[in-house]
Amino acid sequence: MAKYSADFIKRFYAAQSARNMQLVGEATNQIKLVEEGKGAYTDDAPFVIPGAINSGNTARLHDADPTLLAATRAPHTLLKADGSTADVVVRSVRSPAGAQNVPPVADCCGVVGFTARRFLDNDAIRTTPDFALTADNIVGVEWKSSLSSTPTNAESVTVPALVLTMSCSRSVVPGEIVFEHLAAKDKSYVAVEGRHAQFRAL
Repeated sequence: MAKYSADFIKRFYAAQSARNMQLVGEATNQIKLVEEGKGAYTDDAPFVIPGAINSGNTARLHDADPTLLAATRAPHTLLKADGSTADVVVRSVRSPAGAQNVPPVADCCGVVGFTARRFLDNDAIRTTPDFALTADNIVGVEWKSSLSSTPTNAESVTVPALVLTMSCSRSVVPGEIVFEHLAAKDKSYVAVEGRHAQFRAL
């Protein structure tokens, strides 16, 4: 299990945010050139991101340090293995990833080939300099800057809704973020009790 200093975490996520916004800027500029007739293409442009394949445990602090994305901020329903329920702050019981879980470089550090429009339409999202994954939140993300943003899309859900997650995964915090963005008045967040299992890269 890794334990990173607050200073390192701050610098790491600031660098991630800066790199992300650099890519968004580059893709936006490519489309601007196309639309002004100054690009090499007439309707779109290739957009290749070296090292962007996110397979297994790559540069994700929360895989090695389970104190990040560790618990919800508010109490929610925990569905226990015996069928009973409890209204508690849901804690992730995932195991930390170690060196044995990291895939070979050839498996995780390739390139992702987009077009500039596809990247901006489906994969890009704007972040701010204070972007970070904390113990109980993901901050510094402009959720409405992406059409594929689940929290933003949840704001259009007005029918009764259920967010279901597993307490043995890292999704307890993202699940709560989606839950909070739901427009439905009748909504529930439920976590299924999990056991402390060894993390395996897929």
